[in-house]
Amino acid sequence: MLSIGISFPFWNIPARIPTKIPQEPQFRLTGSNLTNAGTLNLNGAIVTGPASLVNTYGGSINGKGTISTPFINSGGVLSLTGGGLNVTQAFTNTGTIQLSAITASLVGGAITNSGNIQGYGNIGNNITNAGTMEAIGGTLSLSGSVTNAISGLITASPGNKFLANSGLPVNSGVINLTGGTFDNGGKAINNLGQISGYGTFRAGTGSNGLTNNGSVTFTGGSTTVNGDVTNASGKTIKVAYNPATFTGNITNNGIFKTTSATVTFTGSFTNNGLFTSDPATQNFLGDLVIGTNGALQGSVGDIFNVTGNIVNNSTLNSAFDIRAAKLAFTGPGAHQLTWTGADLGSTPTGYTNNFAIGTFVLPTGASLTLLDGNATPGGALYVSSLDLADGVAQISSITGNGLNIYYDSTLADNAYLGDQTYSLSGGGVVAPVPEPSSVLLFAMASVFATGLSRRCFRR
Repeated sequence: MLSIGISFPFWNIPARIPTKIPQEPQFRLTGSNLTNAGTLNLNGAIVTGPASLVNTYGGSINGKGTISTPFINSGGVLSLTGGGLNVTQAFTNTGTIQLSAITASLVGGAITNSGNIQGYGNIGNNITNAGTMEAIGGTLSLSGSVTNAISGLITASPGNKFLANSGLPVNSGVINLTGGTFDNGGKAINNLGQISGYGTFRAGTGSNGLTNNGSVTFTGGSTTVNGDVTNASGKTIKVAYNPATFTGNITNNGIFKTTSATVTFTGSFTNNGLFTSDPATQNFLGDLVIGTNGALQGSVGDIFNVTGNIVNNSTLNSAFDIRAAKLAFTGPGAHQLTWTGADLGSTPTGYTNNFAIGTFVLPTGASLTLLDGNATPGGALYVSSLDLADGVAQISSITGNGLNIYYDSTLADNAYLGDQTYSLSGGGVVAPVPEPSSVLLFAMASVFATGLSRRCFRR
């Protein structure tokens, strides 16, 4: 076992001998394997030969050069503070590979890592990670292929970036951000494992975006997700307690849950699954499209702000429940609302399992066109509070196309409507409903009575 320091000296070439440049110094391993538990400074040298170089616990191999002999980093430290190191053959790392300069470059054979790869600089090797890879001090840039196995962890803290230039096509392990950036080089990533934490997550657009077939939870600080996101059926994306911004188009086929957070979607949001707010504020700067198998859920304190248009084609009237939430268009100009509620007339029963809304807001200077969201003739929008920022005069900016808007005449918020019925251009009316809140109270009383009878039965 080698336990002393070895340093390969640089060549010192006198200026008066310009005709010949010597070859790099070589250290040949021709007999037994060399186990290093001390310090080996390469200084640009080549370590070659048929025997193996084993860097064990306490061992340190430093500097630029070439290792062409079979190599194992078995608990030791492989350190690069600048320049290039070429480890030509595939090797395993159970110790630490440390890069600590923007000019530090590791290339060569594939690395199987169950230890630590950390720092900043450039790695060109293909890597299978079953250990930890962490950006520290700047950008850890990888140009080879990267595989993150089930036990693998990729992480980055504030001010640091993990850049997979060739993309991480499949994540089977954990990507946990603690304020830093994960950048997949604009390539597609299929998450089979876990993505968590806070910071910046970057994928590509379209088919090069993020597909979640595992779990995603953003919490702990502000998060920005760049690129398109598709959440698979039965899978969950959560945003909790801290703001998040999604800059791409989102397709949710599973569960998208927001808790005590403000979440902004700058692209379109297509909801073919369950979007549940508990309570939170959602800002949809593009269109909000709800498919036939989609549903929104929210209660008191939940806000759904939409700058674009709203298309609701849902058939899940029992699961869809925003009767106590706020649905608001934001910004002036023309808006379209496609809605799938059935027209049950001016009756409180229209608020039960019929896509009713707690507070519906049309901002100042905005117009609205209503469209039917299904093939069944007749449609309606039942709202508890109808908030028209420009008052009764704004009703003339609503095109009904035969659909009706019903409001709760007993609420103080609707007093400006005077318990009156108003005609809409294109057909339809804005009409009062007497005491729809009584239906909700009756439903709550029924649930309580059912629960009480069950408890008595058990006794």
